[in-house]
Amino acid sequence: MQTNTTILNEKRIAGLDTLRILAFLAIFFFHSAPGLIYGYGRVDFFFVLSAFLLTLLTLNELHNTDSFSKINFFWRRALRIFPLYFLVLLALLVILPSVASYLNISISLPENKWMYWLFLANYEHSDTLFALKLLWSVSVQEQFYLLFLFIAFAFKRHLWTFVGLITTIYIVFMLWAESQNMSTYGHTITHFANYAAGIAGAYLYYHKQYSLRLTGLIFITSGISLFFETPVIIYHVQLSVCFITLILLFTKWAPRVEHNPIFKISENLGKYTYGLYIFSGITITIGQKFLSEWNQIIVVLAELALTFILAYLSYHLYEKQFLKLKQYFRKQRNLTSQ
Repeated sequence: MQTNTTILNEKRIAGLDTLRILAFLAIFFFHSAPGLIYGYGRVDFFFVLSAFLLTLLTLNELHNTDSFSKINFFWRRALRIFPLYFLVLLALLVILPSVASYLNISISLPENKWMYWLFLANYEHSDTLFALKLLWSVSVQEQFYLLFLFIAFAFKRHLWTFVGLITTIYIVFMLWAESQNMSTYGHTITHFANYAAGIAGAYLYYHKQYSLRLTGLIFITSGISLFFETPVIIYHVQLSVCFITLILLFTKWAPRVEHNPIFKISENLGKYTYGLYIFSGITITIGQKFLSEWNQIIVVLAELALTFILAYLSYHLYEKQFLKLKQYFRKQRNLTSQ
């Protein structure tokens, strides 16, 4: 089996941060200015990308060390996700209620706050601040990380078995949910299609087992199919296929424009995406609460600007201090997942 030796020496994959920032903007405008841009399902892109990158890291680690460290995996993920996530929970669930009470401002908080602390927010459906509602996807990610933690060691020989397994679980769950007339988008299993596509795409990328022409055809076909009404069970598959083929195509094309000034900016902004996503819920909530009478365009631009400022400050003054510790939980420092 031919191995993509170039990936073993890369620190980053060109193009992925640009895709990150574009996906974030689609999500942001979907939430801040409904009707201006279609953003439903764009969070799925991050699920696909997450599985893609984690699988590459795992294949890389298995290739270099012939083993997979669960402890290292856990701490690398924890250092990226936990500091900002728990800081925001502390601010919104502990400090904000006291401040709101002092200022006599009414706010809605979840009935089961403990579910946020345990990364179960995607199953907490009580009425609450939008800033908290947006954290559901972080819970989905953490639940997938837990599953990934226990199966990634087998990817060297059984990767496709796992892809088939989670795909089967996805199909069975979605069929059952449809029979129960149940809402599914917040359930982790609903996004198994995203994760299966990301894992499969990473394997093809790593081993150079994909044709650009065929990948382009699949991307166009799956993209067009999204404009037609299909059952939800099919839609998530279409979306996942569209996103993973986009990733494969864009990472091939990106090196050709790596010296373009705009591309350099988008690549640099990509590292702030996690903070941008987390803080966007807060800034949009502020806009909804205090700026509802303003011109919508001005409000959206103000929310976006504040989101970027908060994400930038958070990354450089706070998150970066924890990210520096990741070097102690990496057997080889070749490819970062951010």
